[in-house]
Amino acid sequence: MPSRTALLFIVPMVVGTAVQAVAGNFPVSFFSFPLSGLFGALWVAALVVLYRERRQSWLVGALLSGKATAWSLGLFVAGCLVIGLFPQLRPSEAAARGGVAGMLGCYNFMSSWPFVIMLVLLLSHLGLVTLRGFLSKRPHRWRFLLNHAGVWLALFAGFVGAADGQDTRLLVERDGWNRLSYDRDSRPVYQQESYRLVDFEKETYPDGTPMSYRARVLAAVPGADTVCMHLAVNEPYGIAFGRDVYLSGYDQQSAEPRYCILQIVHQPARWLMQAGIVMAFAGAALLLAGGPVRRSAAERRTAA
Repeated sequence: MPSRTALLFIVPMVVGTAVQAVAGNFPVSFFSFPLSGLFGALWVAALVVLYRERRQSWLVGALLSGKATAWSLGLFVAGCLVIGLFPQLRPSEAAARGGVAGMLGCYNFMSSWPFVIMLVLLLSHLGLVTLRGFLSKRPHRWRFLLNHAGVWLALFAGFVGAADGQDTRLLVERDGWNRLSYDRDSRPVYQQESYRLVDFEKETYPDGTPMSYRARVLAAVPGADTVCMHLAVNEPYGIAFGRDVYLSGYDQQSAEPRYCILQIVHQPARWLMQAGIVMAFAGAALLLAGGPVRRSAAERRTAA
């Protein structure tokens, strides 16, 4: 008979797999801001209340156990393996895939019900462990907090902010302004700014293969001055908070390119993810500087 901790992870995964097979992927777009912010705040509040008011319940005890760590990390690693082993396609392409893998959402796994449930379980476990470490009186708790809270914040921001993320392509010509872009499923998305190509330079190998290219693009921002962006491959321009413009392609059929293609990436929760990563690195640096802390048997029993 599986333990309560095992059932806490197995039952939701079985239910999520069944829902995935019947209804398809999780409706990520439904949880856009402000609903995502409300959901995140309620989730954090629920974890705090559970830890303070229901510390002795079997649910909190199971989520704080070492077995929960093994289950949550094991499921997360398994989910990452699915992402690595199966090509991750556009939502429309993934929905058209047949077979068991297609039915279980393996071709767009990060928005599947099983993966969402994996993250909810992992973040709930990690959040409670972080609360326990923060409220304890043991020494060096700040480096513990930085490590665990940093990882939690990075994962939490990526999960809650996923619905508001946007990745579109926009064609920019020399002859006129354009603000109509398209997402991965070829759906139209109008950008806040209008763009126009001013100048383009490229360098090629002797056989004509592109070696590098650069573009100068104007961006007309409503209510502000026109911005001149100097773009190159892997050198984005931050056009607004959480929004970066990349140079992703150009007209290769003409000797003098008539247009270029911009990739506009909107990640409003990116600063939270970056803050979490910085916190985790700071905690790791403190751990390396201070070395491991040995706890007594009584402290280990209290933490358990």
